[in-house]
Amino acid sequence: MLKHQRKSTEERDESVLQALHNIKQVAVDVQSCLERGDLDEFARLLDYSWQEKRRLAPGLSTGFIDECYTLALKNGALAGKITGAGGGGFLMLYCHEHAQDAVTKALEKHGLKRMNFRFDHQGASVVLNVASFSQHWIAPYAEPEPQFQPR
Repeated sequence: MLKHQRKSTEERDESVLQALHNIKQVAVDVQSCLERGDLDEFARLLDYSWQEKRRLAPGLSTGFIDECYTLALKNGALAGKITGAGGGGFLMLYCHEHAQDAVTKALEKHGLKRMNFRFDHQGASVVLNVASFSQHWIAPYAEPEPQFQPR
């Protein structure tokens, strides 16, 4: 996905360039919505961002993803999008609390698993569920090398 996006950008594909500009502006608008506590506008922008992201590369979504997204909306989700580079990762959905159980049940029947998330002020971070991976997937911890030596 990223390779296609980079190629389209280098070739000045107007559709891709416009989508990237729109997504960048949406990020600014989303921050403002969250700071104001306007979660319904956040949902509208999240959906718009997903529609723009789909313009970036063919194959970004699949029939299964589209089916799950539609199912989530029919069961009460207000918006969502795929997160993660390369077209994989998570289907992030936003819905009011009263609709969460219906959305969860509908998507679990399609083989998806619910993972809760929350907003914080630290920015993006990675949390690894060690129980989900074999020992071969975990890099051993090593103390980082100092970047400079004090005098």
